[in-house]
Amino acid sequence: MDKVNGKTKFNLIDILVLLTILVIIAAVVFFAVSRSNSLSNEKQYTIDFTVKITPVSGDNLALFKVGDTVLDSATGKTLGKVKEVRTEKVINVTSSYETLEDGSKVAKYGEYEDLYVVYVTVNGVATIDKHDVAHVAGNRILVGAPLYYAEGNYAATVFCTAFTVEGVK
Repeated sequence: MDKVNGKTKFNLIDILVLLTILVIIAAVVFFAVSRSNSLSNEKQYTIDFTVKITPVSGDNLALFKVGDTVLDSATGKTLGKVKEVRTEKVINVTSSYETLEDGSKVAKYGEYEDLYVVYVTVNGVATIDKHDVAHVAGNRILVGAPLYYAEGNYAATVFCTAFTVEGVK
């Protein structure tokens, strides 16, 4: 801006700076509005996903209850509700072998007395991204993907073993 005879005059650079600022403000507003519209228009699906928790001692099996709310222990967001709990004994494969009648060898194995593998099926709400990947509370739901699981007084990093999404082809 130049002062001529006590009056302020705009020059070309001042006008360009103001136009640039206005364009930046308009772009921020446009992207904020379009982002909020796209998030509100995302279709939601019902998802059941199973996580594997191991090893769990017999004393802690009572911590996993149908109907409990499961949270993401890192963010505190709700992943869903426990739909089913299934347990199996932890298998111990030994270094010794058993020889069968046909001469083949099979590794001997046994079960640990008080250690279990717990499979928890969680029912939640998912969105599907453009790559057809399901997301629950910001977590990708894929077989083998880790989740930060918290249910009641139990928290652990667990891994997804299976999932089904209703209404997706």
